[in-house]
Amino acid sequence: KDLKKRVVREVMGNAFPVVAASATIDQITHCITRDCPAVFVETGGGDYEILTKYDLLQAIARIVGQP
Repeated sequence: KDLKKRVVREVMGNAFPVVAASATIDQITHCITRDCPAVFVETGGGDYEILTKYDLLQAIARIVGQP
């Protein structure tokens, strides 16, 4: 099919999970998988941030690297 004629819902994947801003790293690591590389973090007031697998690995590296 001509990609230009397809509608978005035909090419999009599953939605990322939504977690609370108070979620622990342990809870988030269970959500982020090979098939789901990110989560939305609900920050309140209808606002969301996206937390990717890369962001999570960087945060863990900083924590582990602290004396």
